[in-house]
Amino acid sequence: MAVEKLRREDAVSPLTAEILLIALTIVIIAVFLAVLLGMLPQSYHPPPEIFKITQVSNVEQGLVQLRNIGTDKISSSDYMAVVYINGVRKNIVIETLSSHEFISTHHNDIKLIKGAGPRGYYWLPGESGWFDIENGIIFHGCILRIDIIRKSDESIYSRSEYKVI
Repeated sequence: MAVEKLRREDAVSPLTAEILLIALTIVIIAVFLAVLLGMLPQSYHPPPEIFKITQVSNVEQGLVQLRNIGTDKISSSDYMAVVYINGVRKNIVIETLSSHEFISTHHNDIKLIKGAGPRGYYWLPGESGWFDIENGIIFHGCILRIDIIRKSDESIYSRSEYKVI
């Protein structure tokens, strides 16, 4: 009997064991949530509007003016443009913002790019360029979006939306 009594007095109580298991479970859940929440983006920040669609001058011909409203000169050959109509990506990929390089690139549904911006090697702040998008793609009431993509990492450098009236 003395041996049994000694064992009962030295043993950890079931209540203490239960509290330790609950605390361990809470710590494991907290660590898991911290890892999970660290993997999610904190908030969505839309790309800046550095190149802005300033006008669509002739809907039938699809003449779109794009202006560098930023403060930095942009190397025209380091960027490309992708066109969306009402949120749907079109088969219009402008592989360069440089008019002299545009001629030799593969391009669909766009005839030419011209203007002070695309003319040189750099698209300077305040300079504009014109994109001649094929007939019928742009229409009254649509939302035209142009994303300027940095070729080196394929990230969106600038995004501009314009409601065609």
